[in-house]
Amino acid sequence: MRINAKVDTESGTVSVYSFPARAASDSDTEKAERKTAEGEEKRARREARKVGEENDIDAILRSIQKEEAKKKEVHVEENVPAPSPRSNCSLTINPLKDTELIMYGGEFYNGSKTFVYHDLYRCDVEKNEWKMVSSPNSPPPRSAHQIVAWKNNLYMFGWEFTSPNQERFHHYKPDRYRLSL
Repeated sequence: MRINAKVDTESGTVSVYSFPARAASDSDTEKAERKTAEGEEKRARREARKVGEENDIDAILRSIQKEEAKKKEVHVEENVPAPSPRSNCSLTINPLKDTELIMYGGEFYNGSKTFVYHDLYRCDVEKNEWKMVSSPNSPPPRSAHQIVAWKNNLYMFGWEFTSPNQERFHHYKPDRYRLSL
C-alpha cells in the first residue's frame, strides 16, 4: 500500500491518501532477477580474484607435477654421428641387449683445453648405429668414473672433474647415480 500526504498551507489541513500497491509487472520481475544474477556474478569474480592463481592449490600442484615430469623426460635421438674422441669414459654392455654398448661421459684434451662430457650414447654394434640419450636430470659432466650394468639399471659411481687447462682436478668418491635402462 502506498500513502501520500498533502498539506494545504492556507487552511492548515492535511489530507492523507492511500492507494493499493501496484502489482509488479513481468518486466519488473525480470529486471530484479537480472540484477540479482549480475550481483552474484560480481561476487563470484571478486572471490575468484581473491583466490587467484597464486593461491589455487590445485593449479600449484599441477605446475609442480609438470616440472617434475620434465625432469624425468628422456629423449632419444636415433642415428646420430659417433661421439667425439675422448678418454676416461665408461663403456659397458647393455644387459637387456647383448649387441648394444653404453658409453657415458669422458674427457678430451686438444692440447690447450680439456672438454669434459656428460652425454650418454648407445651403440648397436651389429648395425653400427649410435643413439644419443639425454635427460634434464642426468649426472653432471664427468670422467674416470665407473659404471656397472645390473638387471634394468646402470649404476654410476666415483668421478673426476678437471679444469679446462688441466691444472686442477677434483675427485668425487661418494657420488652415485642409478640410470634406468
